[in-house]
Amino acid sequence: MKNTQVIYVHGGEAFDGFWDGFKSYWGNTLSKLFQIKKGTVSKWPDHLETSLPSQKVLKLKMPSKYNAKYAAWKTHFESQFVYFDETVMLLGWSLGANFMAKYLAENDVPFKVKSVHLVAGCYGLGGGFNLAADFPAQLEKHNVHLYHSTDDFVVDFKDFEKYKRALPKAQAYKFNDRNHFLQPTFPELIKHLKE
Repeated sequence: MKNTQVIYVHGGEAFDGFWDGFKSYWGNTLSKLFQIKKGTVSKWPDHLETSLPSQKVLKLKMPSKYNAKYAAWKTHFESQFVYFDETVMLLGWSLGANFMAKYLAENDVPFKVKSVHLVAGCYGLGGGFNLAADFPAQLEKHNVHLYHSTDDFVVDFKDFEKYKRALPKAQAYKFNDRNHFLQPTFPELIKHLKE
């Protein structure tokens, strides 16, 4: 039996104000230059292909990661549909999780969604990533999995609690010591993606 393709969307930062986005972009650019000299630490998304050897993994590179706009991410996401299999598992991390929730709540897709995995997801941000009050109605038809750690220093744990309240049918996984899931492995997620 053919395994379901995994579509991954990374995180980022989103702002409504021009100057906040400008500062974020240049601050992160300088930080990346420093990391190249220092050496970077691998994270679990870097190993998705090797962790899931029998599955196809498509990691989307979304535009303007450090000053993201929902409209641009939506356009880019839809332009990649030609590379999606008939059945997919959608995986979003941080802002990527917020994007997946919003997109699936507002749009029908031309492929079958086997499951949706939202890791340390923001519950609405600037740049158009806000979630409508009635967003769960459309999203609840999908098999949703939520992952968050109480010690997350990037996305407040309260966002996880909001998702849990909005999506009572979702499978929720609470951790206490994973911060923003910046570790090189994520065995619990990989196990669910293989099931």
